[in-house]
Amino acid sequence: MWLSLQGDRTLQQLNLYARNTIKKRLETVSGVGNVLIAGERQRTIRINLDIQRMAGLAIAVDDVISAFQREHIKLPGGFVTSSDREQQLKLDLEYHNLHALENLIVTYRDHLPVYLHEIADIEDGMEDFRRFASFNGEAAVGLGLIKISGSNTVAIIDEVKRRLDSEILPQLPPGMTLEIVVDDADLITAIVEGLKSHLFEGTLLAALVVWFFLKSMRSTLIVATAIPVSLLGAIAAIYFAGFTFNTMTMLGLLLLIGVVVDDAIVVLENIYRHMEEDPDTPPETHAVEGTSQVMFAVLAATFTLVALFGAVVFMEGIIGRFLGSFAVVVVFGVLVSLFVSVTLTPMLSAKYLRVKISHGVIYRLLESMFQAMERLYKAALGFVVHQRLLVIVLAALTVYSSGWFMGQLGKGFMPDEDQGRFIVS
Repeated sequence: MWLSLQGDRTLQQLNLYARNTIKKRLETVSGVGNVLIAGERQRTIRINLDIQRMAGLAIAVDDVISAFQREHIKLPGGFVTSSDREQQLKLDLEYHNLHALENLIVTYRDHLPVYLHEIADIEDGMEDFRRFASFNGEAAVGLGLIKISGSNTVAIIDEVKRRLDSEILPQLPPGMTLEIVVDDADLITAIVEGLKSHLFEGTLLAALVVWFFLKSMRSTLIVATAIPVSLLGAIAAIYFAGFTFNTMTMLGLLLLIGVVVDDAIVVLENIYRHMEEDPDTPPETHAVEGTSQVMFAVLAATFTLVALFGAVVFMEGIIGRFLGSFAVVVVFGVLVSLFVSVTLTPMLSAKYLRVKISHGVIYRLLESMFQAMERLYKAALGFVVHQRLLVIVLAALTVYSSGWFMGQLGKGFMPDEDQGRFIVS
């Protein structure tokens, strides 16, 4: 986050107010590690020596340096102790105003002191013009907030805005303005809000696809229950692991939408098949037998994903820190979906899943479409079975060409993103 301080003051006055007032107040915000000041030119007192006057008094540059080392100093002053505390003293012997510095005694000539103003012109100014900050085309002083590692960016910026509105802005001197130039919370909030909407839309689309293939509203609702339950389990893992809702954890939740329904679909489809084949047997028996038949297949599919993403949790370095939260979310979400598929899905199937003898127009339309797809697949499968050599050659060419395409791809740590701003340095 960057702020801009401007006003009808000199740049030196703006610098002093930014450093002595605004910076100190912002540094007390929880999570702020440092406050940078951009475009600051600190006060500098310049001693412009007059060589001719120095030569007339036989004074060298080393004499001036020795005078400063002798007179313009700070020294330790010992300690002041009491029964319960000890304080260190410092003797400040530096010159803090121009008039006092002008009367610094450089040396003596003919038993008379030679003052600094007799051999030099003293200027109270600012340091060299090497840094500059502007906002909307006018000179400004920038204040940049650096957060502590691991702290919540959005929470910090919200607290900074509260401080600005309640404490800093009302007390600004007349003629000064303090505005927010860069606010990273807007970008983060936009990303999170976008992922939240994708979660909602993805859940609806996943349920719609399930309904499209199962052709039953009850089956769709039973399978769809695995989505929120598994996501809530993943959110609990986020909480106990100390993570936050960020880009990686939200992407993990988004990925889970399509993964967590797999086990539930397998279990429910097998239970439904048992009910179709033997409608006289109680649904509870079909639920138990149908689940037990596919138990090992569901376990194998789930633990394959756990092994894949679980390895990412133990990665080290920057990549491990970056992808660790994503892997934790996926692993715990998949484990919860396994638990749901072997407990909640059979229970709901036994209680609510029923096999209909007669079906409506939509069911018959979808069924005729799937039968046409099945016939097309059988024809394609028969072709590849009889053309085995051709299939092997095409597969080999695909694998070989993919290696060439992989070699042509660029490499980078993060993809480019459009943040709506650019930085010139």
